[in-house]
Amino acid sequence: LDVSARLTEANPLLRENAWHILAERQWGVTDFPEALFPAFAADPNPRARFWFALGFNQGPPESRVQNWPEVLTRLAISDGTNRWMRAAILSGLKPGEQAALQLARYLAQRTSDPALVEFWSDLGRVLGAEAGASPQFFPTDAPPSPGFVAALDGVTESLRARGKPAALPVELLPRFTAEATRLAVSPAEPIATRKAAIGFLVNAESTQASSVLLPVLVATEPAELQLAAVRSLLGLP
Repeated sequence: LDVSARLTEANPLLRENAWHILAERQWGVTDFPEALFPAFAADPNPRARFWFALGFNQGPPESRVQNWPEVLTRLAISDGTNRWMRAAILSGLKPGEQAALQLARYLAQRTSDPALVEFWSDLGRVLGAEAGASPQFFPTDAPPSPGFVAALDGVTESLRARGKPAALPVELLPRFTAEATRLAVSPAEPIATRKAAIGFLVNAESTQASSVLLPVLVATEPAELQLAAVRSLLGLP
């Protein structure tokens, strides 16, 4: 049975099963033209996209495709709000190859969608583990978008968990701290955005951060925001 022939079938279940089989085999992709991969990433069947994302770039180095940042960015934009898809997408980033940094730079140039806050948080954690320091993945004069705030929160969390210094570039801190403060206290913002902003404030000056974080510790605030505030307060110098 030629599994690869099922990838372009009209039946979505056949495509899903084919990608499932190839993902479990840690398939190599050298047999497919690179022009097909953006189309695979846009499969209308979300389960097919999941198995495609899970198997993508899992083969040996010689089987990697050159346009992988484009493919993963397409998947992030379409499916980055789903936790299982985030895990599948990020599983294709190989340690030691600065793949997370390449993806972050590519994604930063193509979207500022605030809905991708949780994807940026997860990508930031991978960035911190990969780089061992705070990496530069967007221009220092870039606006402090919710996504960038979330990514830097993820980087900081990852570095601190590894016992490494988490100093962010000083030229970013005033603007990003101001925006994180605004996002953290705004009831109009999604919980994921507020949570990332609260986490980011561990990088702020202690008095300034405490003045934002302590009011979160009330029964009217969601439990996950209160927990994020406690973690940031405990991380302040």
